[in-house]
Amino acid sequence: MEWKVADLLTLALIVITGAYVILTGLILRTMQEESRKATAARVHDLLWRLLMEYRSVEMLLAVDSLWQLHRDHPTDLADEYERIRNRERAAIQALPSAQQSEATSGCLHHRRRLVSHFYQFLAAIREREAIPDGILYAHWVETDLKVLPTIVIPIEERLAQELQTDSAHFQAMIRRLRALHQGSLKANGGV
Repeated sequence: MEWKVADLLTLALIVITGAYVILTGLILRTMQEESRKATAARVHDLLWRLLMEYRSVEMLLAVDSLWQLHRDHPTDLADEYERIRNRERAAIQALPSAQQSEATSGCLHHRRRLVSHFYQFLAAIREREAIPDGILYAHWVETDLKVLPTIVIPIEERLAQELQTDSAHFQAMIRRLRALHQGSLKANGGV
């Protein structure tokens, strides 16, 4: 059999195309692996930052303050919170401006906001699936998240009533907080 120039060119083109397809596949797999590694690094970084904030002394004091309020006032938690908030606000407003910031950092309202906003952020991250539930609930178990339905949500609902801010945004935030807590129960074999 005699090879013509056209046959040789066709064969060369087939070989080159095959090599191109193989090379493209290898490049795509490499890019996918690099993307997976970058995503894992971002998740790790986010998780690390959240854990460090959660482990901070300020967060410990904030969570402990809320649980102490609950222990002292299990049946009128939101009412007592509102009384304390009004009392602290009046005391802080009576201070000179230079002292108000420091005084605010130790008040119950600031501590409740710290806990509430932390968990709102964690709930939003969960809703967007930025951290897989298996990883999230390995670090925040039901005992950590029990503060939500027991303390944070009742106080948030009371504040919304007081401030007349029962908006769709507020309802979505409450739904996310409840879902965050419910997810911990499911992840650990509960509900």
